[in-house]
Amino acid sequence: MDMKKQTTSNDYSKISAMYADDFSKDWDHFEIFDEALSLISEDIDKPIADLGSGPGTVIDYLRLKKYKEKILAVDLTPEFCSLLKEKYESDKDVEIFQEDMVSFVHKQAKDSIKAYLANFSIIHIPEDEIRAFFSSVYKSLVPSGVLVLS
Repeated sequence: MDMKKQTTSNDYSKISAMYADDFSKDWDHFEIFDEALSLISEDIDKPIADLGSGPGTVIDYLRLKKYKEKILAVDLTPEFCSLLKEKYESDKDVEIFQEDMVSFVHKQAKDSIKAYLANFSIIHIPEDEIRAFFSSVYKSLVPSGVLVLS
C-alpha cells in the first residue's frame, strides 16, 4: 500500500473513536448534498458512493433527509468500517467496503454510480493518483451523475 495511504489509515485508526464522537453530526455544509442530488433524475436506480465514509456522517445525513438510495460506504480504516457495519447492520441498502477509494472507484463499471460524495476525503489521495481517480469517476458515473467534493 502507498505510504501516504498507510499513514492515513494508521492515523485515523488511532483517533477513530474521538473522530466519530466529534464529527458524527457535523452537517453544517451538507445542504450541498441536497442540491447536488436534486440535479439527478430520481428514476435512476444506481447507488450513491460515499468516499471516505469515516463514522458515517454523510450516510446519517442522507438517511435523516429520507434518501432511500443504496449507498456504498468506502473507507480505508478498519475501525471505521467496523463501526459502519455495526451501525448499519439493519439497513440492507448500505454496503460497506474497506478499501482505498481510488481502487474502489477504478473497479466500478461504466455508468454504474449515481453520485460520488466525498466529504473531507480526497485530500488523502496521493498526487500521482489524482488524474486516474477523476478519470475513473467520469467513466463510472451515469451521464447525469454528480461528484460532490467538500
